Amino acid sequence: MLKWERGEAAPTIKTLETIADSYKRPLAVLYLSEPPSEPATPPDFRTLASETPLPLTLKTLLSIRKARRFLSIVSDLREEGVKVKLAELPVLDLGGDAEKIAVGERECLGVTADMQRRFADPGEALTGLISLVEGVEICVFQQSMPVEETRAFSLTDGDIPAVVLNLKDSPRARLFSLFHEYAHIRLKNGGICGAMEDVGARSAGHLNIEQFCNRFAGAFLVPEYVLRDLVAKAGRVREWTDELLGGFASHFKVSSEVVLRRLVILGYASPGLYAAKRAEWARRPPKPPPKWGPSPAQRCLSERGTTFVNLALDALGKGGISHSDIADYLGIRLKHLGEVESLVRRKGIVRHG
Repeated sequence: MLKWERGEAAPTIKTLETIADSYKRPLAVLYLSEPPSEPATPPDFRTLASETPLPLTLKTLLSIRKARRFLSIVSDLREEGVKVKLAELPVLDLGGDAEKIAVGERECLGVTADMQRRFADPGEALTGLISLVEGVEICVFQQSMPVEETRAFSLTDGDIPAVVLNLKDSPRARLFSLFHEYAHIRLKNGGICGAMEDVGARSAGHLNIEQFCNRFAGAFLVPEYVLRDLVAKAGRVREWTDELLGGFASHFKVSSEVVLRRLVILGYASPGLYAAKRAEWARRPPKPPPKWGPSPAQRCLSERGTTFVNLALDALGKGGISHSDIADYLGIRLKHLGEVESLVRRKGIVRHG
């Protein structure tokens, strides 16, 4: 390396590729005369027990950088002539009624109670509802990050908004995070978020935003009128058992904790019961990860989202980018490109407007 710096030798392309991979940077960055400027870290909305922010580890910082690169690629594709229709969505009113606003957003996205009931499982619900969010031109990415550090984050400081979910979370948890971050985007106030009900807060303003986003996500996924109907059909409930809560949760494809929180808000359960149940659930060992992971094509679509992948495929088809480019953009070998195209065709693109 000293010889490189003195101009006595030059690294090979293979060596530069290895260095770029180690530093998690595009190869082109190594040819710059000086390091590129880093955008500011998104606002920290994680609720904390103290005023001192918890430091973000390298894993999360790399996820933020990766998401910004994906958005940069989407912007470049738009400039190259690939059409990206950005929906003109009005900014939500932070002082408004989150319950009523959630009902309106369900109608906007086309989410119905029957649709939620018909999803086979939380994974299918997550995939289906992500497609609807992508349909209003919000990019949805999924990456692995430390769950104890962040559950999700959203980016609203560019011309294209994005939600980034944590792949280490369960599909039920990611579903709640999806609409929590959706609310952040509609408030034009993206940031890094933690668990649903952690105590403490960075500031009163942040607490109000997090309370609104939590209330919105719960009301969106578990509408008041549907939950009241289920409670009425259950008859007189003497005790909110895990079995009963689990049944309600399966109906909406959310966690039992989300259901119980909604029952507390609507006056069917006490805050004390919620606190006790939450502590009980926290003591249970986590479920083991699945033995089989996704294929490279499935991972590509999950991490980058249908909007991103479809734009890249469209650009390739129109000759705007090369096969080498698309392999880089999608993070796959070219032999997996056919499977990616097949998955996109099966999923389809949901458009609005």
